[in-house]
Formats: sequence, structure tokens, C-alpha cells
Amino acid sequence: MAYRLAKENEKNKVIIITDTKSNDPTGLKLHNERLKKENLDNTEIIRPFSSLWEFLFDREKLRNKFKKIFSDVDILHAYDFTSLYLLKNLFWGKLPFPTVTSLISVPKIRISEILRSGPYGLLRVLTDPAQLRALIIPDFILRKILNSSDHIIATSHLLFDFLVSLKISKDKISLIPPFMETEKRVSREKYDFHGSPVFLYFGWASDIRGLSDLVGAFELVNKRLTGAKLVIAAREENDPEAKFLVDKIKKSPAIKNIVLHFYEKDIPKLLASVDIVVLPFRASFGYAQPPVTTLEAMAAEKVVITTRYGGGVIEDGKNGFVVPAKNINRLSEAMIKSSGKNEILNKMRILAKETIKDKFSFEQTISATYKLYEKLFISSKYGSKEAYSKKEMESRYDTERFTSFGGKLFDHIEKERLLKSVPGDQKIKILEVGCGTGRFAITLAKNNYKVLATDVSPALMSAAENKIKKEGLDHMITLEEADIYRLPYKNGSFDFVYTIRVLNQLLNNANKKEAIRELSRVTRKNGVLFFDIVNKNSLAYIKGQESLISIKEVISTLKEEGFTKIEISGRLSFSQTILEKLPPILANIVSKLDTAISNIFPYFATRVYFRCLRCD
Repeated sequence: MAYRLAKENEKNKVIIITDTKSNDPTGLKLHNERLKKENLDNTEIIRPFSSLWEFLFDREKLRNKFKKIFSDVDILHAYDFTSLYLLKNLFWGKLPFPTVTSLISVPKIRISEILRSGPYGLLRVLTDPAQLRALIIPDFILRKILNSSDHIIATSHLLFDFLVSLKISKDKISLIPPFMETEKRVSREKYDFHGSPVFLYFGWASDIRGLSDLVGAFELVNKRLTGAKLVIAAREENDPEAKFLVDKIKKSPAIKNIVLHFYEKDIPKLLASVDIVVLPFRASFGYAQPPVTTLEAMAAEKVVITTRYGGGVIEDGKNGFVVPAKNINRLSEAMIKSSGKNEILNKMRILAKETIKDKFSFEQTISATYKLYEKLFISSKYGSKEAYSKKEMESRYDTERFTSFGGKLFDHIEKERLLKSVPGDQKIKILEVGCGTGRFAITLAKNNYKVLATDVSPALMSAAENKIKKEGLDHMITLEEADIYRLPYKNGSFDFVYTIRVLNQLLNNANKKEAIRELSRVTRKNGVLFFDIVNKNSLAYIKGQESLISIKEVISTLKEEGFTKIEISGRLSFSQTILEKLPPILANIVSKLDTAISNIFPYFATRVYFRCLRCD
């Protein structure tokens, strides 16, 4: 998945952190060979963990390694929730970017599932550290580990329901199925298994996947369909359970019509050679959800018979058959029912492939994943302001803020400050970041300035476009979608850069400083940067100051960026909320009082405006 993400968006840098062991000389080599083959110049493979000793006893060294890796990271997408938990633990539970975990298999094994899967199922669990952990881990610890991720992707309905049953908030879970490329499931080559119909089981040979049930069911089928063949294509020829089951199968009365086939990479050829695929899973652990084998068979336009542990992809009687686990009679009935040649079964095959195209296409998976990345990124930078991007904001944004007396007063104050700060030359290049519905760009355009106005919200950009057209100013204002943290402009591109009411929406001081640096970057030498903050030292915000930035911090950041002349002015010792709640007459008196106080004590004003000049 990581390689495909990198290939689809070559503008972004992708870092793949692998857990390849230090004693495995081929691991990183194979990864790097694939990068060359795929021409992924934007992708880097890193193995930061040398040993468990390093994690336990040399944490500072490891922490410094990750600091270098993470310097350019915006999103961390993990496929192992335990590693992510340990990584967060390494950094005292906090990382400077949002994290998302893909849950692709059930992380908790129930005793009932082990009992269903037979003695070798228990042996697998006891000898596999990951599965043993899934058996013994208490729910409350698993919940804590999973909750260490900011968001979780469940790849199937079964996993989604499991997370909900673990009391993880639904708001924290997204259902994004894996992708399956249908065009790669087709093979012109075929095996001749000399039978009709031909049933196929493929995957690792195990009773977790119900192989014994299938053999028992086929023995019943073979009594009625004497020409039928069962192809058992297994991966682990030397696996203890595989050996046990193969010996058991060889003693079956239907062995003459059973083909044992151990395969490596010939799945498409196998699928092209059979009529029906049977995957009668007994349990949900030990494999991906939904099972890749189920998706591959459906993509190859085969009738698939499975159980409820097949990932919830099949709707019984529509795009396949679903039977109870460990029920040989019901399984044999479904196998006989699927062996005919009629219109219903033909439609079932077509619908199976359409299900993969509709719900498991790469385009859908990548689109849903990127949308989630965008949501997490914006939330991490701007806070949980989902309404800011909703369509209905077009009609109510200005209405909610600037129709009351206090709102109109504040609107006048902001526009007045902007006009006082803009240089007099009307031919200068102007950039607005966070234009909202276009209030300030329209004000400047009416004063004969051309403006490039940007915003991160498509909904507000649409509202701005409508307002600008109504004013007849579309020849003066250009609209572009842009993010304050990554402005798509060269260094020193603009003579006047401004942003109003934006920095106060950013989550923390680190974000605010990052935004100021980016605004500074695109401001040319001898150009002017103008912006406002909600002041940490304001008398109106004694509580909740931890998310606010101080004048001192802003000045320090501006000096680091080379600004030598910084003008500061204050407004509103009282908050806009207080003014909006007052009657107009009283609000007018308070406003005049506020002006006097703010002029005398700008460092205690609610809103502080910065007009900054970077001189040669």
C-alpha cells in the first residue's frame, strides 16, 4: 500500500519505516530494489530499530534517530498498532503530527475460536508471538494501545464491529477496504484438472480456514457429482499442520478426485482453471480481513462459498454463498447448488467482480485514504473545525459573525487596520492567506489593489467567488486554494502579505510560529507582512491561555525571520463576544472606552496587529 501511495502522489515525500532485522542483509536490499524498479525517487526506506536492547536501554539515541526522520513528517500511517504505541511511548505519549493505524486483522483471539480451529490452531497460537499476544492481552490494555493512534482504519465490517465492541469511539474509526486490482487476476494459461465442476481451495493449509470441513463436504458432493474435482492449493508444504492434513486427505475416500497442489505465484492461472472457490473459514484470526483469497476469487469472476468469517464481503445468494462454519452438510449443499450452469450463477459471478470494482478499487481506497489524511492534517493544524469546510458555511459564515452591532464594529476595525497597513503603491503584488468569504480582498479591490486571495476551505472559496462576482471585482481578485503551512509560491514573491483571523484558529503555538515563518518566506525584502493574533496576555482571556501566543513570542519569531521594523497596535481589551451581547448604545460607549485603553496598553489588548518590514 505504501508503495502505491508513493507512486500515485510523486509530489509528496514518503518514508517507509521497516522492521527488517539487522541480521537480515537482504531485507533492505529488496525494498531498495523495488524503489528503483518503480522509479520512486520520492520514497525512502529506513530501519531505525537495530535491536530491542536499543529500545529498552539506549532510548535517547533512538529518540534522536527518529527526530531526524520525523523532521519533515505530516502524517504517520502505521500498519502495526503495537509499534506505534511503543513509538509514542518513546516520545512520552506525544508526536508532533497526527497518526493513523490500519487494522487489517483481528487483534484479539477468543477461546471459542481456538476450540473451533482444532489442536493445530491452538499450536499456531502458542508458537506465534503475535497470535499469543492476541490471545492473552486483556481488552482494556488492547483498547489503550489502539487508542494511542489518533485514528484507526478498519479494513472490513468485521474489524469495524470488533473495534466498536471494544468501546472505541465510532468517530475514531474509518471503514476503508483494501484495494484489489481486477485486471491482474486474469490469466490466459490454464491447468487441465480433468473434471467438472472444479472446486478450488487456496491459502495456507489449516483448519482455521476449514480445510477438513471442505474435504468432508466434498466427499458428500462426490457421491452426487462423480465428475467433480477438488483442487487444494496450499502454500506451506512443510508446515506441521499442512503435513498432518495432507496425510489425512490422502486417506479420504474421494482422494481420486482431489488434486493436491503446492503453489507460489500462479494464483491467476489456478483461478482461470476452476469453476468455484470454497473458503470455509472456522475463525477470524490468523489472516487479513477481508481475506485476500476471497477478494482474489471474486475479482476473477468466480462463485465463492465462504462463512461469516470471510470478511462480510459476500451477500448470501447475491454475489456468492455464505454457510455456517463447521457445517459439512450445509457446505456440501452450497457446493452442489453452485455447480450448475444457469443465469442466476452467471449473474452471481458478474456481481462478485462488480463488488470488487465498486468497493475495492484502488481509486476508492486511495481517495478515502487521502481524504482521511487531509482531515487529520487540517485538524492537527487548525483544530477540529469541521464546520469550516462544510457547504452550508457559504450562506451563514458572514451572517453569524458580522450582522450584529458588535460584529459590524469589529468588521470596520479590521478593514481600517488593513487599509492603514497596505503600502500606497497600487501596483504591488498582494497575497491574502485565509481569505474566507472575501471580505478583505473585496475591500482592497475597491481601493484599486489587485489581490491574490487564498484559503484552505473550498466551501469558503466558493462563497468568496460568488461575492466577488456580485461586486464585479473578479478582474481585480484571483482566487487559489492554498494551505498557510505550505504556500505554493517562491521565496519573496509578494510585496504585501496579510492574514487576518487565521492564526487564532491554529491549534498551538508551534503551528502559529510555523505559519508566521511561511508567511515571512513569501514576503520579499522591503515588503510588508501584516497579521493579527489573539493575545495571550489579554485581560479578556485569563482562562484558556495555553492555546494562545504572546506578543513576545511573535516578535522573537519575526526577528529570527529577519524583520527589523515591527509595529504593534492593539484593539479590544474586551472581547468581540462581549460587544455583541451589549445593546448598541452601550456597545458604542464601551467601544470608545476600549479604544482608549488599547492605545495606552496595547500589550493587554485582545487583538494585537503586527505590521512588519524586512529592510535590506
